Amino acid sequence: MARYVIDQFMWPYQRHFRIGVQHAAEAMLRSLGCPAEVEVYVVGFALADARHPICVEPEDGPFRPGHFAGTSARAEILHSENPESGMNYSARHLHDRIHEGLRDNSRGIAIAEALREHHPTGGTAFFVSRSAVVGQYAVYVALGLPDAVVRRTPSLKATVKDRIQLMADQGQIPDAAARSGQVEVDHRHELAATADVVVRREVVVTDDVRDSPGLPPDRAPRVSIGASKPRWAS
Repeated sequence: MARYVIDQFMWPYQRHFRIGVQHAAEAMLRSLGCPAEVEVYVVGFALADARHPICVEPEDGPFRPGHFAGTSARAEILHSENPESGMNYSARHLHDRIHEGLRDNSRGIAIAEALREHHPTGGTAFFVSRSAVVGQYAVYVALGLPDAVVRRTPSLKATVKDRIQLMADQGQIPDAAARSGQVEVDHRHELAATADVVVRREVVVTDDVRDSPGLPPDRAPRVSIGASKPRWAS
């Protein structure tokens, strides 16, 4: 059997991880009565000098690192347009943590936009996790679902009150409030929340595993992905 060699290397079991996320997402959708094929991509941005500043898993798929070259600049624009980016917090550590999260979320949105723009066939909505540090990379995981699946899934409405986002189904928001503009309607779908569960724990790869790429596939570590608000491109 030919040995599988990773050129755009982030960690030894990145392919196992991607396939595991795909299987978990598809199983979850089946359990909800929404069977669908899920596309999964892992995009990593180097935190220091690296041979590949941007890595994409699978590296033989439809996306290339160059497709994401503009995401950092786009993320800065998105961050500057976010009203929350102008908030200041008296506790320095809290200020830094919140704004780091906002920037991270903005880059996730930029990644979703790039995936949508460069998808070879189109018609796919993407949901992107927050980043988690694995080795020398900040890693994002993207789940792609056909637009048709998203459209036929019951939608949620998001209301924003006192800068807090509240989710409710369509029957729980008074029509009068919606008509008066007191709520912001955001067509995020239950499927978005479902997809986010798959990317809801921080990636954990221990040093001994990272330093032992020779482990056979059946001993590959089970890596899960971290808590996040889904990003989408429509």
